[in-house]
Amino acid sequence: ERFNGMAAQIQGYTGGLRRLVEERTEELESVNQRLRSANTELERLAQTDPLTGLYNRRYFLEQLDVEIKRAGRNPHSFCLLILDVDHFKNYNDQNGHPAGDALLQHLAAVLESNLRTTDILCRYGGEEFAVLLLDTELEEGNNTANKIREVISIQPFDHAEKQPQGCLSVSIGIAAHPFDGENSEELIDHADQALYQSKARGRNCVTSWTEMSVA
Repeated sequence: ERFNGMAAQIQGYTGGLRRLVEERTEELESVNQRLRSANTELERLAQTDPLTGLYNRRYFLEQLDVEIKRAGRNPHSFCLLILDVDHFKNYNDQNGHPAGDALLQHLAAVLESNLRTTDILCRYGGEEFAVLLLDTELEEGNNTANKIREVISIQPFDHAEKQPQGCLSVSIGIAAHPFDGENSEELIDHADQALYQSKARGRNCVTSWTEMSVA
């Protein structure tokens, strides 16, 4: 009888331990799920520009390197676009910085709606944006850049009529891989130089590095 009593106590104790382990396992899984969600959100925040909701410069540079490596394994072309809002300082001076922030948010939405879902768009810094047009030859990249420029110039942005050109406009520089640069530093530098050439030509235009080098 004493033995049976001890066996019953041990069985009850074992059952209690089993239930406790099950409860703790469920609690641990719940904590791990919250931790995974928190890490996912932190990763998203680390990749996102807080003002526009676009990818930030850090993420863009990472993806540019990824695309260059992919092109090394499977040769193909892609285009890098850098675009800058013309006379943005004038816009801020005339309308205030909150209006300038609202303009960048509106512009980000316009850019997103006029690009493919496969393209990578980011706020590169200040009033500059960068775009990776994946699997795109230079001619198609030029066409896309000019379409973006034209769409922006006719958008009803607030206070656009106060700008020196009577509308909001952007200048764009293009560099195509691999012809205009084989690594990220060359591509960015050449796209940037093409952008400054667009500024020098009077703004609201598109210039490619290939066009500059041929000239």
